[in-house]
Amino acid sequence: ERIIISATVYLGPIRTLDLYDQLVGIAYLDFTSDPQVHARVESGKLEHVQGGATLEIESILQLQPDLILTSITGEGIYDDHPKLERANLPAVLTAGYMESHPLARSEWIKVIAALVDKEKEAEAFFNKVAQEYEALTAMTKTLEHRPTVFSNAPYAGVWHVPGGASYNARAFADAGANYLWASNDSSGGVPLDFEVILHKAADADVWLNPGAYKSKAALMALDSRFTGFKAFREGNVFNNSLRVNEHGGNDIWERGINHPEEVLADLIKVFHPDLLPDHQFIYYEQLK
Repeated sequence: ERIIISATVYLGPIRTLDLYDQLVGIAYLDFTSDPQVHARVESGKLEHVQGGATLEIESILQLQPDLILTSITGEGIYDDHPKLERANLPAVLTAGYMESHPLARSEWIKVIAALVDKEKEAEAFFNKVAQEYEALTAMTKTLEHRPTVFSNAPYAGVWHVPGGASYNARAFADAGANYLWASNDSSGGVPLDFEVILHKAADADVWLNPGAYKSKAALMALDSRFTGFKAFREGNVFNNSLRVNEHGGNDIWERGINHPEEVLADLIKVFHPDLLPDHQFIYYEQLK
């Protein structure tokens, strides 16, 4: 009846299962897109709590939670659950980010639903999402032309690309693209040097998800070597930044986690616009 969440990815299930009234605490509010959450914090119905390295056990104890949803990074300073467990607080770890398929990640809504007595609602929701996702995937399976794609951008001098066994790589494939690191067997991010990326992706057709950048000029300000990519020169750079609000919260990590079929439709529109001529981008935008 009283829920605290330690990441914005839980807001998809909160919204879908209508658990706003049970939500009493949320960490990382600055990364939150959901306007209802911000309104509830401003009205005092919802408490902004600290998480990660600044976790405050006392403020969480005062909220008397029945359930704290959190995950694990492997970095001790950022992981909440050891501190929560020492305080006998009811922490439940989820691992949706480790899934290798977008639908598998979305299906974690069933875990949360089981804890709040909403299994039937979650089952019906997920079945509809899965049906729509598979219908979209069927549209791309027999395509002969599959544009090449690479993803992400360097951060602090290192370029982490999604591993070939990640849910991102699966989404690119399901959308009818040839992901350049598809043969990599990692399900997480793969750290690479800029020169390695440039050597392999110089002639790639599409560049996706270049960090927080919303224009080609902003990318150029980061590194002028981006002109070495054909996708940059020809304007085929797309970012999942269309639903970023004034706080910096991105709805693709909230609604988009719950609705991989919407993300897939956007990706198909990027790679094969003729397949979905009437589709309007929900999460993606082409950088100018």
